[in-house]
Amino acid sequence: MLIALIAEASMALPGFARPAANAQQRSHGEAANFAGVTQLVRASIVQIECRTNPHERPVTEATGFVVGQDGSLITMRHVVHACATKLKVSDSDLKVGKRLLYVGIPQPNIESHNLLIHGSFTGYDAGVVDEDIAHDLALIRTAQNLLTAEPPSIMIGSQMLRHEVGLAKLSDARPEEGSTVATSGYPFSSLVLVTTFGYIASSWEINELSGPDISAPDAHDFYLGNFTVNGGNSGGPVYSTKDGTVIGICQAYLNAPVFLNQAPTNLTYNSGLTVIIPARYITELLKKNNVKPSP
Repeated sequence: MLIALIAEASMALPGFARPAANAQQRSHGEAANFAGVTQLVRASIVQIECRTNPHERPVTEATGFVVGQDGSLITMRHVVHACATKLKVSDSDLKVGKRLLYVGIPQPNIESHNLLIHGSFTGYDAGVVDEDIAHDLALIRTAQNLLTAEPPSIMIGSQMLRHEVGLAKLSDARPEEGSTVATSGYPFSSLVLVTTFGYIASSWEINELSGPDISAPDAHDFYLGNFTVNGGNSGGPVYSTKDGTVIGICQAYLNAPVFLNQAPTNLTYNSGLTVIIPARYITELLKKNNVKPSP
């Protein structure tokens, strides 16, 4: 899920502590490019899923990523709030063991000879640990630490392919305007990770943000990105294309009004501007809950 506002949006590489399996052998030089960085970042990214019926598979709601050494994950509060609304429960009911909220870890994508496997996930029961309502953040945790749990794997002949879950490294520093960034997530309930990129349009967003699930008194301190996101991108990391450090989390896109004969209408379209919650608020939420981030 993603709210459209003003309508409803290892290597020792600095970005990540543990790489995806297919990136384990990369050198620093090889990873110092956008494609390499994206492969490293994706190791921390998960689907946020909601089970509306115990007899059905979970439905993909949005995106999240691992931010704590204990396997804690971050996503947007409006994502879990929407899940609670669908289930007709309160946010506090979305606890580990209730089997209502799930985290989907992707299995390795494979293309070899006549074999093609992609869009497969291993689900883990998850629950909400804490929320930062002011900044639309939700800290969630699975029943077992995803960083130490047996990773999803596929046996191909005698070869075992694994998806190692990674830990994102947060950067609390304010990014420079014009610096290139990217976000990866699961828009439109996609079964494969989708990456878009652009640049920081403003490090000093001053518009007041408002919506049915948002109360943001620190709106002057939000970032704006010039790249396109869609429903389902909420909760995805926004990261530097140079080293993969996460500078914020994707919250929403700004909608632009449609005019007809110079008169406003009730129609809007995605403006291409993305609202980014600064990573320092994630850091504060981790500190509040005694969760250690990536060193």
